[in-house]
Amino acid sequence: MALHNNGRPVDLVQYTLATLPSAADYELGSLIYVTDANSGVGGVAVLIALAAGSPTAEGTWCDLVDYTVIA
Repeated sequence: MALHNNGRPVDLVQYTLATLPSAADYELGSLIYVTDANSGVGGVAVLIALAAGSPTAEGTWCDLVDYTVIA
């Protein structure tokens, strides 16, 4: 992945917590870059299913580093 000048991968769409898309709009395993609305500091989020072993469960956006739920 090419890096943008603020360090985020250039091919990832950037959202803030206030503009986070619905999980239904993305496939499980999708990656996005999520920032704080004030500072612009953020990180990559991944869409995972919290119901273990259920690929059809609606996903939840989680931090890619420690898998804490962000929305």
